[in-house]
Amino acid sequence: MPLRHFPTRRQRDPALQNRVEPASIAAGKTVPAESLRTSNRGLRHPDAALMSPAVDPAQLRALFSKPYGTPGPSEAQWRERYADDVHFSDPTQERQGIDAYIAAQEGLLQRCDDTYLTPGAIAVEGNTAFVEWEMGLKIKGIEFVYPGTTRLLFNSEGKIFDHRDYFDFVGPTFAPVPLLGGFVRWLYRRFVD
Repeated sequence: MPLRHFPTRRQRDPALQNRVEPASIAAGKTVPAESLRTSNRGLRHPDAALMSPAVDPAQLRALFSKPYGTPGPSEAQWRERYADDVHFSDPTQERQGIDAYIAAQEGLLQRCDDTYLTPGAIAVEGNTAFVEWEMGLKIKGIEFVYPGTTRLLFNSEGKIFDHRDYFDFVGPTFAPVPLLGGFVRWLYRRFVD
């Protein structure tokens, strides 16, 4: 039986197809193929060879730090770090554009009694950064703790144009809940053992 080809999200979404063309190609300039970096999702960075600002791990650490009892970043702070056309995805949602991204972050903060975010290891290579983190959410007296990792892609202005969070949503969300917690642990054991 022949292998079926399933189109990628990039191939299905015209907005992403337009975004992949490096600025220099659109301007009619010739760019060596090796100057274009491609992520595992096929997102081609807008002309990595012309990137100007370096990604600063200290700034990433500050962006991924929020102790309990402190406010989250302001809209102005988000807009300073994120591109207008940022693509955001995590296990629970996918958003396109800075306004949708800010709404998602503000919605999370409003649904919770309190939140914290603590960064761990940070790795930067070219226009890509990975940030290991732990997020805590307090909701109706229950604390949910999610360890995770974020992959960030930066554009030529040094702004984040793609933000992808990786974490287990099901285990930490349902394990503390009576009855459901036992089922979730049983289900995980069935897949692992």
